[in-house]
Amino acid sequence: MATLRLVPTSGVPIEIVKDAALVGRDPNADLAVADGSVSRKHARIEKRGESWAVVDLGSANGTYVDTQKVAEAMLRDGQELRFGGVSFRVQLSDAPDLGATIAASSLPGGTLPALPPLPPTGPFPMVTEVPKAAAPPSPPPPPTAEAPLPPKPAAPKASPPPPPPPPSKAGAPPRPPAPLPVAAPAKGKGPVFWGVTGCCGCLTLLIILGVIGYFGARYWIQGPQDTVKSALGEIRDGKVDKAYDRLSEIYKSRLSREQFESELNSHPGLKGYKSIEFTQVEVLNDVAQLRGLVTSDSGSKEEVRVELHKTGSSWEITLLEIWDRNSFLLPVLSQARG
Repeated sequence: MATLRLVPTSGVPIEIVKDAALVGRDPNADLAVADGSVSRKHARIEKRGESWAVVDLGSANGTYVDTQKVAEAMLRDGQELRFGGVSFRVQLSDAPDLGATIAASSLPGGTLPALPPLPPTGPFPMVTEVPKAAAPPSPPPPPTAEAPLPPKPAAPKASPPPPPPPPSKAGAPPRPPAPLPVAAPAKGKGPVFWGVTGCCGCLTLLIILGVIGYFGARYWIQGPQDTVKSALGEIRDGKVDKAYDRLSEIYKSRLSREQFESELNSHPGLKGYKSIEFTQVEVLNDVAQLRGLVTSDSGSKEEVRVELHKTGSSWEITLLEIWDRNSFLLPVLSQARG
């Protein structure tokens, strides 16, 4: 059975002995923290089977697990748990067993294995023969004495001079030559036109980038969601083997096919899976963490947490936790309120 200890930055560790402990600035709290950043009733620590969870009670400065603000989260060994500005390190005496969850831990240390290195590429192909450059064409043979010389081109004929202007009348001044026609200047685009065109171009580029970013993000998170939905659909249709094949090899080494089916049978709501509503989706590189609420045909609800790892072009499940919100969480909350 896992024992929870909270180790402060200075001082002795605090061991949680109750199944539900109140944390706050209230002197009557189970874990009283005399700090201005902590609310009077800040959070509650609950024991859930073989695991521990923290639930924020609407505090002013929030509850954080590993620098992430949470409303409710499961605790793991080595995590940082912070109430307002007061931090503790989570220390669990031993890892939880397979109980209400299908798996209590994912991989050693809570991290995914490093991807195998890419196979070494072969050397570049060597050029075994260099093509020879084509020989320049041989010059034409010199003309012989018998060959006639080409005729000289005829000189161009000189154009006749222009006729002299007609004589003007006596006493009349000479008429000046007519001015050459001047082409009208071409009408260019004004600064307003180019300003409007530039703004429209920038706006169009921003819209295109936004659409690409939106659909790119949806494509990136759609893969893990589709994998979880497919696994739940296969469990509902009785295709346990296909759902089991979606687990990673390391996960399979810890959870046999029989144990997987036995744990599924302890959650009858999955047999009538109707839909899932994802409440949290986090994807970082090749690792994804999802939380959601599964609704069955009978109306029962079960909360699931799934971790996945991308291998090649497919996602593999490395952790699957399930607990019944109606039959498990509600009694714990009612005892804590009482």
